[in-house]
Amino acid sequence: MICGFASAQTPKDAALINEAGNILQAGSYCDSAMKRLQQVSEAGKEMSIYYMAMAKVYECKGNKEYAEIYYGKAYKAGARGDGLLQKIVSLRDTGMSASPNDLRLENEREKLQRQNATFRKHKDANIEDFYALISMGYATMTGGKKALVVNGLDFFSASFGWPIMDDKFILDFDIAMGVIYGRNTGWYDYPAYRANPIPVGDGLGLKFGFEPSLNYILINSHRHTITAGAILGGHVFANGAWVQNRDGEVSSGGQTYFCIGPRIAYYGWKHLYISAQYLHIGLRTIRAAVDKNAELVPVSLDHWRLNVGVRFGFN
Repeated sequence: MICGFASAQTPKDAALINEAGNILQAGSYCDSAMKRLQQVSEAGKEMSIYYMAMAKVYECKGNKEYAEIYYGKAYKAGARGDGLLQKIVSLRDTGMSASPNDLRLENEREKLQRQNATFRKHKDANIEDFYALISMGYATMTGGKKALVVNGLDFFSASFGWPIMDDKFILDFDIAMGVIYGRNTGWYDYPAYRANPIPVGDGLGLKFGFEPSLNYILINSHRHTITAGAILGGHVFANGAWVQNRDGEVSSGGQTYFCIGPRIAYYGWKHLYISAQYLHIGLRTIRAAVDKNAELVPVSLDHWRLNVGVRFGFN
């Protein structure tokens, strides 16, 4: 291991630089070590330990000119010890050191490479960094006779996310407020309900949802991004008149139920956002009366939902 490499800009950079050092210690595998260093992030390439590693690779390749250049960069970046100054002087004494003009050209070349890398990144990826968005959504219930209501509306939904795992996934967090509405007349035909009707059951409920999702990036081109993944979150239904506990007592506040389901989303043309989800809600039965001995009635709030909104990027 090359001394001091553990303090690289990121853990990944540290691992790459350490790998390069181990490769050089194992033998004269200069090109293999160089390939590791070429994968270091742009921020990591500003570190003295990166310059030291590059210098050792060029020494391995017999290029004393570039070895001196990178040892010099390491010294300017704060590297000390290990006879660094003596090594620089020794390389200069060989007559292979670079002229001031060569050093200037090398600095310009590296600057141009960094600019090109940044340009390619911005040009090729629609989503490459943190984003936020707002949207509205419409839902239709899928429970048939078990569905207490027939419609849902997210009148305000805000989410934010960013790429992770080498830009292969997007981690998204959505917070939504809405209503479910429209009495499903078929649900009220259950004998248990007719025998013990809910005191107040108007088929309207307020809801609040928190829905984290992990989404695999299928496409992330210059203009368009398509992802597919899964939601695992929670919904709070604030209408306690028909959402009751299993012990029969009417809930005085909101009840929270987990939700899970698949999700597909499209981000395109800079700001457009469209997503479709199917959500399975953990509410399965409720009581049709305050009486704790009343029979449980099947209920479902599972639904398909379509959201349309505007995305704001912070690239």
